[in-house]
Amino acid sequence: MTRFKLIIFFSLFTLFGCTNDKNVVIEKWDNGRPKLEVIYSDTPNIFIKKSYYENGQLASETKYVDSIKNGQSLSFYDNGKLLGKVFYKNGKINGEVTEFYKTGGIMFKGTQVDGELVGVATHYYDSGAFESEIYFKDGKEFFVNYWDSTGIQQMKNGTGVRILEDLLTKDKDGNDISLNVLVHGSYRDSLRNGIWKYYNKTGDELILEREFKGNDIVRERWLF
Repeated sequence: MTRFKLIIFFSLFTLFGCTNDKNVVIEKWDNGRPKLEVIYSDTPNIFIKKSYYENGQLASETKYVDSIKNGQSLSFYDNGKLLGKVFYKNGKINGEVTEFYKTGGIMFKGTQVDGELVGVATHYYDSGAFESEIYFKDGKEFFVNYWDSTGIQQMKNGTGVRILEDLLTKDKDGNDISLNVLVHGSYRDSLRNGIWKYYNKTGDELILEREFKGNDIVRERWLF
């Protein structure tokens, strides 16, 4: 948000905080529909901020206390379907975090404490089947279980193989790139080990090989 918009926001907060006007549109789309709206409650310093897509659908809804995120925050797809649900405490995510596919199925479920994932987090395929279980501790992630799209468990208790989509952001010379890749790799004790192969998105051209030992890259070889 620009400095100008912030000035408008806090000016409106002061102006309308003690009046009966509870809905204040802060910003509009070019078509005249609201883009950002603040809804004040009867309790001082408590309000809900809503953002909207250009088509008028609600994009997000977050509760604030003393201008800090507190309570439930929801986000939505542009078709109105629920995208995600989190809970804030004093400006940081605390509690269960849930993300959904556009079809309505659960995509991800985990727990955050003060904005960091902790414990077991689960990813799901859009069919509802398990994709992976990851354990988070002290800001580090440890892959525990992984199932491929056919339902076969390829990784169990931290050991096995995994296929995933990833994004390469640096080339062999350290230059910035943005390259979507399909990665084949193996884990031991929840850490990356052995040769990991990076293919183009269709999987028919090998781009990069990296050798891992306990999550550390010990060797890499670019093929283009």
